[in-house]
Amino acid sequence: MMTRKNVLDKILKLLALSKNNSETHEAKAAKAKAAKLMAQFDIKIAEAEEKPLFTEQEVGIKSKNPQKYDTTLRSSIANFNGVALIMRKLHSGSAYLYVGRTVDIEQALYMSDIIYRQRDIKWKEYLKSLPKLTTSQRGKERRLWRAGFALGIREKLKELTEMKNTHIQERGLTIVPLNVQALREFKKNNRLQYSRSRGSSYSDAGFQAGKSTSIHKGVSKQSSIKRLN
Repeated sequence: MMTRKNVLDKILKLLALSKNNSETHEAKAAKAKAAKLMAQFDIKIAEAEEKPLFTEQEVGIKSKNPQKYDTTLRSSIANFNGVALIMRKLHSGSAYLYVGRTVDIEQALYMSDIIYRQRDIKWKEYLKSLPKLTTSQRGKERRLWRAGFALGIREKLKELTEMKNTHIQERGLTIVPLNVQALREFKKNNRLQYSRSRGSSYSDAGFQAGKSTSIHKGVSKQSSIKRLN
């Protein structure tokens, strides 16, 4: 059963398609389908073309200086789900500020939880394959492995995004990522401070573990998990 949001999204896509080469048969058909859906669900053009409503959700962490690989992993997942991620320094630690549509933020947090669980499982499996390490050796190896894992996930999500965008562009639609829109809206009322960080070393084993991780997308225990690869 289609929700109102699903209908609105479909109408927006049809309207965008109808505006591209408006005299073509495909554009006229898209416009007719959009009109039919708007009549069926009592949706006005103004509602269909309304800008996305962006909200903010803060997730606090204890560390004032989180590892770069953690920020890389979280931001990659957030961006994939159409959410902008902003780091904030607090007196008691730091916080990740998620900016985007509520449903997209929920998806980003859900996906983060799943991927972090898989990361822990894969690390333990990898650790078993190594010779016995001292505490300091294990700590260093874990940092390198996690850095590689974050880069592997980022690469995989980038590939999935490019595949999705190619499909959209083939239909003649223009892409403006939601996370880019969300960041623009946030910048209108907030001043951002940027910090430079050096590139970190990583292990190829961690990178391959990230690349081979199954990516899931879902928002609640009630909804089924959709595997994207």
